[in-house]
Amino acid sequence: MQSTKRTRVMPVVVLVSGSPELLATCQKSAAMAAAARVETCTLEGAATKIATWRPFAIVVPDPLYEFDPNEFQALAGDVGATLVTVTDPLPDDRARSALVSALKDALQSWRKSQH
Repeated sequence: MQSTKRTRVMPVVVLVSGSPELLATCQKSAAMAAAARVETCTLEGAATKIATWRPFAIVVPDPLYEFDPNEFQALAGDVGATLVTVTDPLPDDRARSALVSALKDALQSWRKSQH
């Protein structure tokens, strides 16, 4: 009988159409919350890239989310990710702490769903 080797999946956060400042904040927050890498994409390529990367969290700036909230919710649901909406750029340390907390919660939910 062959043994099956369990592969470890690297946690991923996807930032959709964020500013360079928001990307830097997401990278720091994802590293603190989950030792996760951050991938970025534009709105136009989001569905395909998100389906490929299978992130545990999708971070979307508020104005972009408000453009089509149902589509973002459906996309997150399709890949088992948590949708996190933020202001861009994040205004203060409290908002940055809230992002770290949201990513920790998202990772915990994702890990539970993986088992």
